[in-house]
This record gives sequence, C-alpha cells and structure tokens, in this order.
Amino acid sequence: STDDLGTAQWKINPLQEEFDLLAQRVADLEAAVTSCCGTFINETDETSKAQLFQNYPNPFDENTIIEFYIPYGYSDAHLDIFGMDGTFITRFNVKTGGQGYVVVGANSLAAGNYVYSLFADDELIGSKQMTISH
Repeated sequence: STDDLGTAQWKINPLQEEFDLLAQRVADLEAAVTSCCGTFINETDETSKAQLFQNYPNPFDENTIIEFYIPYGYSDAHLDIFGMDGTFITRFNVKTGGQGYVVVGANSLAAGNYVYSLFADDELIGSKQMTISH
C-alpha cells in the first residue's frame, strides 16, 4: 500500500544520509592518508611488483618510517642501510607477502645522508635516500 511505501521511505532516508556521510568520511580519510603517507598498493593484486617507498618524514631527527610492498611468493626480504660511500650499516629482516614498514631511529646514526635498499629473494627492488638532521 501507499502507507507502507511512505513508512519504508521514512526509515530509509535517514539511513541513506548516514551512509552518504560515512562514505564521504572514508574518502576524506583515504585522501588524507595518501597525501601524508603515500599510496598503498592493493595486496590482492597479483600483478603488483615489489616496491620501496620514500621514507617519511625526510629529513628526520628522531625516527622515520620506510614502507614497502612485497608480493606473496617471495621467501626472504630485507632492507639494508648504507652510508653514502657504500659502507653497509645495518639490516632489517622484513616480512614477505604484503605491505610492511620499518622504523629507523636516528639515535644510532650520525647526521647526514644515507641510502636504503630493499632486497627480495636476493633481487634489488629499489633504493632511496634519507637524511638525518640531528
């Protein structure tokens, strides 16, 4: 009947408005995370290749975050930090099969520039530069 349809619409309208507001909040949060922290890769995409992202913040004086993505199927991965002259400084063993990150503390390193490299199954995935500014 027409009364039942009106009652159903009366119940649906507030729910639709709430849904629309929540959908906008999710979109706003995704945009904020992307502008702050970079874009993450959908880890269910089997065509994705391993990737290394720029650390943030950079330069840094306390801690920085280095994010990476390693597709499923790799058995070993690590992130190495080198001095600008190529001197090995430290290694972080990292998880395989998805998104991950390491936190690097500046307290054990001198101020200056460093290179970090991601390796998966002994293959160089990429290298980036970071700056410590004690």
